[in-house]
Amino acid sequence: MPIEFRCDQCQTLLRVADDAAGRQARCPKCSKLLAVPEQSDVVTATLADGAAPGAPPALNPYGSPHAGALTLSPIRFEVGEMLTRAWNLYTDNISNCLLAALAMFGTMLGGIVVAILVGAVLGGLLIASMKDAAIIPIWLMMLPLGFLGACIFIWMELGMTVFCLKLARGESAQVSEIFARRQCFWTFMGVTLALGLMWVIGFSMCVVPGVLLMLIYFPAPFLVIDRNLGFGEAFSAAAELTRGKRGDIFLLALVSVGVSFVASFIPMVGGVIVIPLNKLLFVMGYLQLTGQPTAGAKVR
Repeated sequence: MPIEFRCDQCQTLLRVADDAAGRQARCPKCSKLLAVPEQSDVVTATLADGAAPGAPPALNPYGSPHAGALTLSPIRFEVGEMLTRAWNLYTDNISNCLLAALAMFGTMLGGIVVAILVGAVLGGLLIASMKDAAIIPIWLMMLPLGFLGACIFIWMELGMTVFCLKLARGESAQVSEIFARRQCFWTFMGVTLALGLMWVIGFSMCVVPGVLLMLIYFPAPFLVIDRNLGFGEAFSAAAELTRGKRGDIFLLALVSVGVSFVASFIPMVGGVIVIPLNKLLFVMGYLQLTGQPTAGAKVR
């Protein structure tokens, strides 16, 4: 039975395996070194459920049912098991997965088409009225269109992540999850853009730094959704969660690349139908890192 207790400095709810009792563990949020109690703190558990006065603010409704607990103890990170469970969930929910992928792809494609058409029409009007002087206004006009496109892409990415988190937990996941409004959108967008920028800079520096940054910080967007963490908190918690497990995460990334490569041989739709499967793979990785149970195991 896991031991749950609260960090006495930042009040984050933490979870460790029962064999960690009496040891020391570092809080992934504030980095304070804590002594693990012999058993769960009853008061902490009550607060986590929101049943007592003075409970912390409610977490994102799409987050973990474990109320923000972060696993500190060493865990088993089994890539083969994650792939098996992700595949089982994908095939068992194939209709919803394909519909979600098509909805995501169609919305993003539609947004790109609309942005191009609007840009072409407005750009044509500017050129007709201002001729050579229209070059700068056209560039200024493209900035909000580009921002709108990024918002649409990240909105869809957020929706697909929530959809796959629900599937991975064995919950009912509907295609409408892709479009639902969520309070964590702007934080998720900031984290996603920051990760993208880090990866671009890292990969431009002989690839290795980009790979390393991916291995360290890949859980950050999940932590925003699942634990309602802020921008800086998500990155610091992600670095703590992946410490000592980055070799396994690299193997998970290679499996994802292999899945995408195989799917590329399916004409026209291969890149679309693999989206939920790859997302499920990384969702499984995140849930294992945080010690959360996952669905997808076949009963024999």
